Amino acid sequence: MDINNTFKITTINVAGLNTSLKQEQVLNFMKINKINILGVTETKLKNSIVENLYQNEKEYTSWWTCDDDNYYSAGVGIIMEKAYAKHVQTKDLFKGRLIHLTMFMKGKIRLSIILVYNYANNTQKPEILELYDKINEIIKSERKFQSRIIILGDFNINYEEFLEKQRKNLSIPWKLNLFKILNNYRFKDTNTLFHTKPLSTWRRNNAASRIDFNWVNFELIPDLIYASTNKVHIFNTDHSAVTSYFSIDDIFKKPQMATNRRHKVEKIIDYSKITDDQWKTFTEQSELILEEELKTLKIEECPTTTTLNRVWNSIKQIINKAKGHLPTKKPHPNKENLPEAVFFYKKKLRQLSLISMKLTNKKIKDLTNPDSTYNFIKQYYDAIMELMQRLQIQRKPLLEMNIKEFKDLIIDLFKITQIKYVEEDDLYKEEQIKYYVDKRCEELQDNKKYMLDSILNRKRKKIILDKVLIEKNGQKQLCTTDKEITEAMIEHYRNVAGKKVNDGITMNDRWQRQYAPKDDIDKDWYNAIVKEITEEEWKDTIQELAKDKAAGPLKVSNEELKHLGVNMTALTLNSQFARNEKKLLMVSGANFKNVKSSHLPIQIMRFLYH
Repeated sequence: MDINNTFKITTINVAGLNTSLKQEQVLNFMKINKINILGVTETKLKNSIVENLYQNEKEYTSWWTCDDDNYYSAGVGIIMEKAYAKHVQTKDLFKGRLIHLTMFMKGKIRLSIILVYNYANNTQKPEILELYDKINEIIKSERKFQSRIIILGDFNINYEEFLEKQRKNLSIPWKLNLFKILNNYRFKDTNTLFHTKPLSTWRRNNAASRIDFNWVNFELIPDLIYASTNKVHIFNTDHSAVTSYFSIDDIFKKPQMATNRRHKVEKIIDYSKITDDQWKTFTEQSELILEEELKTLKIEECPTTTTLNRVWNSIKQIINKAKGHLPTKKPHPNKENLPEAVFFYKKKLRQLSLISMKLTNKKIKDLTNPDSTYNFIKQYYDAIMELMQRLQIQRKPLLEMNIKEFKDLIIDLFKITQIKYVEEDDLYKEEQIKYYVDKRCEELQDNKKYMLDSILNRKRKKIILDKVLIEKNGQKQLCTTDKEITEAMIEHYRNVAGKKVNDGITMNDRWQRQYAPKDDIDKDWYNAIVKEITEEEWKDTIQELAKDKAAGPLKVSNEELKHLGVNMTALTLNSQFARNEKKLLMVSGANFKNVKSSHLPIQIMRFLYH
């Protein structure tokens, strides 16, 4: 089996993640090696820093925990492809030393990932034993659900020493008890399953040891294909990366929908750039498309939920077709693009990292032949020449170099590019700091709430319904596709409504008075909802709608409604549907006391598509 086409889980002690260059290179390491989940230990960061780390990354989601009191010797994080991150249901963070993620995979399988960074100093015995108790507690709890468990990270203890003590029937030192816990629960070290003498994972001067591990429980072994230990090469650390390779035919099969969504480039209409002529074209196009739609759209039918939905779906489709020529932009306009120089050197760092990892001492032996050297250099010729011209570096023609000369060039370019990237990135950060300081001063006068939110580090909380956990036949199941989520929500609201919680309970006098009709409510206020909406009222209401607002579920914006043609406006105003929509008054839950009486149906209609 091709190990390149597998699900890869890797752990690496990065020996500090406190520079933007190293943060970028860690991501490059993931992308080049096609790692799906990366466990990072010894980040040496504070919680205030990791809150924003990789938050703008489109392909990855990350979780972090730090110890602010001892940050320089702690900190762990898990970086995961977003296609898999949507399966994460729970997280447990522990004192900058442990992250526990629970994932509900396809086939009702529960996967538990535990990342550990053990204390190196033996004088911290109480803290170490507390960490071991936490690991034991998690494993014990997950076994009740028959979870498949992987424990990875920097254990800071030597497994060979444990085996030697066990073989000689000697007393096991207290710090090695973690291996005893794992053995008791039938966990296996993935490297020992494939290598009789696994490589050391830590080297400093003449000392070496194997202290970084991936351990899996017995239930996960059938999915395991291979395990390896490899040097990193593209950033500085005294540890090697430990990787476990799993089959993608079963629980690690990537959701195709998530992959397609990730590569889809979303665009939104840029209303600030639309000219009067373009709006005129939009109006004309919508009228022409409507003329064709009317041949099949039976609006004369008695208004029902089905016919109402069909009409509004047609309106949406007509508007979407008509706005195809309007100028677009990428979403999130408040996110600033990186300066050209930062983006350029960031891109070159990734290219040079890829080339460097193909020019290791082991791999370079296959490139000594002149033809293979020529072909290898040729595939990277354009990228290298672009960088050399930017840096104004003159060297021997690339295609005339031998592989050693080319490797020396790559090493030099790599060092120079790192320096240039740091310089440009620092300049960009200085400009950003100055910009936001000035902005905060402006907001002190114009927008005090925003300024206080920024100073107090208040986070905007929101709910994203991209997964739903349900219980079916006594088993918990995670719904991740649009169809599954929709069906689960329909089933929930179909069964949850109508239940009489207080059935048979008699209310006391106080609550009877509370639910009695209110004297300050005039029932005549709502008489106007039976009136039909006039064309003038409809147009006035549409023109008063605010600009630059979110389009809502139907993706029809206020600007587009304002530029509809005569026939399209008439369709949205169809009196049969307007009359029928008075039933939606209670659903909207709005207070219409101060709304112009004749505008009530319009407000209800507005609720329909927003």
